[in-house]
Amino acid sequence: NGQYIVTIGGWDGSKRKSDVHVYDVANATWYQASAPGFPTGGGLNNHAVIPMKSNDAAVLVIGRDGSLRTQRKHGDAYCLRGDPAKRNFRWEQYPIAVDSRSGHSLIGHGSSLYIIGGRADHLIQQYTGLPVENQNICNSLYSDLKQMMKSNEINPMKKLPSTRKDHTSLPCGSDLAIVYGGETFDGKQREPSNEIFVVTLGAHGQWYNLGQIEFGRQGHTMVCLGDRIIVHGGLGKTGVCGETFLIDLIR
Repeated sequence: NGQYIVTIGGWDGSKRKSDVHVYDVANATWYQASAPGFPTGGGLNNHAVIPMKSNDAAVLVIGRDGSLRTQRKHGDAYCLRGDPAKRNFRWEQYPIAVDSRSGHSLIGHGSSLYIIGGRADHLIQQYTGLPVENQNICNSLYSDLKQMMKSNEINPMKKLPSTRKDHTSLPCGSDLAIVYGGETFDGKQREPSNEIFVVTLGAHGQWYNLGQIEFGRQGHTMVCLGDRIIVHGGLGKTGVCGETFLIDLIR
């Protein structure tokens, strides 16, 4: 409902964590929540989260996860259930097998989960039969992009873009996703990517290159407001960035 911001796990500078913190927006206060159930001696970093369809509040968390400090890493899926108002959560192993990855993003479409990036050998992977929540946002932008496809103003890429990590992706309307930035695995780009793509979700997914913008970013955050994309933070050409900027894809 917008009253709380929940942070899950991460790297604290010395080890991976699985703890959960709740920020109460109204009171401008942080709380550490109770969150038992994660495997002992393990933690998460560079993971991704997506809401699940559930009677109680639940999110699906796709690793990377591993031991607290060593380089041993593997891929796992977890369900985190809880109530931020009560600051009570519980970890559960989720019964799907996923590959180890880092810096990926998650998009839901129908009963499918799409994992974008995070591995050198897979740009996008689809997992079916999962009760993930489909966030139907960017609707005005969606209409414009679909019209651009229909009029051949933009055309499907003949070759897929480079695999990448530390990018961001947003659901757009009922069957599109927008992907921006990141670090490519092929080493051809020495700086954070400034490319923007649109992906069609479904049986015959296609990628469209919307071009490049002035700023390249990786490890940033991205949201959609109306038909504009808002980007904040991340790494840029010269290091850590604190700027916030708009991307207007149509104009």
